Amino acid sequence: LKSALEKAYPDDNWDLVVEPVTKPKNFWKDSQNRKAYFAEIEKRLNIREVHEWYSHSYSSVVSIIPDSKYFFSLYGDSLIRLLKEQHPSVTWVPSLFTRSPLNTWKSKEEVRSYLEYIADKLGVTKQEDWYRISRQQIIENRGKGMLSVHGNLGNALIFSFPEISWDARQFSLRQKRAQQRWLLSLVSLMFPENTKIIENHLHPSLNW
Repeated sequence: LKSALEKAYPDDNWDLVVEPVTKPKNFWKDSQNRKAYFAEIEKRLNIREVHEWYSHSYSSVVSIIPDSKYFFSLYGDSLIRLLKEQHPSVTWVPSLFTRSPLNTWKSKEEVRSYLEYIADKLGVTKQEDWYRISRQQIIENRGKGMLSVHGNLGNALIFSFPEISWDARQFSLRQKRAQQRWLLSLVSLMFPENTKIIENHLHPSLNW
């Protein structure tokens, strides 16, 4: 197999990708060797941006590169554990992967990570903004599993940010105007930081 691949793709390093198990003792303890092998995997999967990893899982990778199974065993067969080592500057959100790890939503660290991602995506800049995030917005951003485990956004926030004093009643308000708040956050990005933007202003000259 190795010979055939070398003939078909002479510019690729098939020593690492095809024969990870036959390496000398302590080979994989060297972080540079692990980094080189990981780079070859990304090349074989044609991954150019780190966010493209979200469309993969442990199973999908080993189905494409069978011999990577041994390499994954060094990380307990965990894709996210591998990615955290190889891309430490990235804040990985488990729920965004094709297959979320088991018990993701029972981990305070993982729920907190997801909510920080939501805050960035939906323009949440202060505590009051959370009270206006709708259930549908969470579902649309792959948070359905979190809602299933914790019941609602309020419970998830209380669970993951216990140091903050939350007003549980605010989460049950019906008129959240969630989309309006999100649109306001987008509009505010178009103007200088100190620009005052009035959310519910009815101009006297408008007839509708």
